[in-house]
Amino acid sequence: MQYSIAQDCNDDVLLEVLRGLSSHDLTSAACLCHSWLHASRTLLYRHIHLNTSIPAATQLDWSLRSSSHLRSLVRYLVLLHRFTDKDTLLGWIALLPEHSLVSVKFEWMPLDVNPMSLLQFPAIRTAQELIISHPYFLLQEPRRLSDILSYPRLDRLTLFIPKSISVQLSTPLALTRLSLAVLTGEQPQIVDDVLRSISHPLVHLDLLLQSLNAEAASWLRSSLARHLPALRHFTIKVLDQRNAHPLLDDVSASLASVEVLSCGVAMYSPRLFALLPPSLRSLTLGTRDHELFPVAELSDAVSRLGSGGGRLRSLTIGRHPSYASYRYFDALSSTCATLGVSFKIAKPRIADHFL
Repeated sequence: MQYSIAQDCNDDVLLEVLRGLSSHDLTSAACLCHSWLHASRTLLYRHIHLNTSIPAATQLDWSLRSSSHLRSLVRYLVLLHRFTDKDTLLGWIALLPEHSLVSVKFEWMPLDVNPMSLLQFPAIRTAQELIISHPYFLLQEPRRLSDILSYPRLDRLTLFIPKSISVQLSTPLALTRLSLAVLTGEQPQIVDDVLRSISHPLVHLDLLLQSLNAEAASWLRSSLARHLPALRHFTIKVLDQRNAHPLLDDVSASLASVEVLSCGVAMYSPRLFALLPPSLRSLTLGTRDHELFPVAELSDAVSRLGSGGGRLRSLTIGRHPSYASYRYFDALSSTCATLGVSFKIAKPRIADHFL
């Protein structure tokens, strides 16, 4: 390609062309001409994965401290911070302007770090999305979570915690998307506190709980009631499937708008299939390997949801993708193929839809 052609390329088109390149290739592209330099930098600095334990973090810190232009490009930030002696490498985040970050992910934060100052940085306080996958700094001082939930622009929250945390919420939450995993406790109070504090019904909800017996299911239905009719994406899973109550059988009639539904093992029975709404586009069903599965009932549901006015386009069975599994679901696969519904068998991951 001649340099003159590259220089005349529309910025939006150039960004789209370069989007699929690796970081190494983007760095090489930056050398070709001024236009490519601008586009490559925009993509390189849009997503920052800051691992403070590697040598490159020092160079990144210097570059971002030195250039307000580079800081203005940062939109998505992932923090992997293991050692408190590297705290100085977080200082450039304080220089990011308000409303600049779309998403911040706390991938790791040491227990003995005091992230309160980090949580008060203007760009983090005004981020639209927070993902907290290593929450031990919150468990040490739960008030930090209350502070996070008070962020004025917080729209999407993902929180993966080993036990419930007490939160004090002084104002209604403006969340529209919530992914919450609480790995101990039968009726974790944080679930009820957060769901009842959200000002408008959620459109996206992922829940991973330790267990859900009949009593806990009744408690959860009450917390969910206001949100169910508006949900377009809903995931429910439990770790302990013994004595688990099929919650989705009870609430499916309220899921009038759901488009993406992911059902963990023991969270449904064959009764659910006749109750699935016509709005459904994607269905994932967890099941134990080698257990009997109501293939005929699900085939009938697929025929109903994938033809006529139905919108179903994707069906996933959560089971080990062995030859025996594919043969077991052969008739269902044929029904899907006839209706143009994508069908696959995939080994489920407990953290799917959460991290």
